[in-house]
Amino acid sequence: MKMDPLQLILRKNDFFYFLNADHSEQNRFVKGTTLIKQLSAQNGEVILTKNKHVAELNRLVDEFNFLAANQVTDSTQFMQLKETFLEQLVETDKTLEQLDDKMTYLNKVLGALMDYQNGIIPSEVTMTILDKAKVDKDGDTKSLRKEIKELQIERETLHKVRDQIVNDYDFAIEMTNRYDKSNKESKRRSML
Repeated sequence: MKMDPLQLILRKNDFFYFLNADHSEQNRFVKGTTLIKQLSAQNGEVILTKNKHVAELNRLVDEFNFLAANQVTDSTQFMQLKETFLEQLVETDKTLEQLDDKMTYLNKVLGALMDYQNGIIPSEVTMTILDKAKVDKDGDTKSLRKEIKELQIERETLHKVRDQIVNDYDFAIEMTNRYDKSNKESKRRSML
């Protein structure tokens, strides 16, 4: 018998109320993040996280497009939006850096844990890494590998969206500059 895969979309800040018919004292509210982690731990699936910067960048692009479609490109509104867009790019770059740092850290922890579990004489650095991470030294490495994979997917998605938007933005600026230059040249020629 073949089972169809299901997709479940949950928000981190949503709350869920679970009922236990036999023991009502065990009824409880559970936050979305907790439910996501529990479901992922039970079925082993990778959690796909939509980074908030993706939505923010897309929103700013939509606002740019709206202003451009209505030919509002010389206003203070447009300039403020441009400034907000550039600030958002800086924030996105910081987030990408943080994701890189977290993946690097988790890879160090994974390496130290594997060294410890494989019977390699643990160095002082290995023990420091494991103690600082507060990892069960006899625990399974699957959860760490899964978390690293989730971060890689989140980073790749964010980086891809960021690069696409920046390329489109750079192209638009280049076209605007070419248009302005050719427009100025044609005005200059008409004056001669």
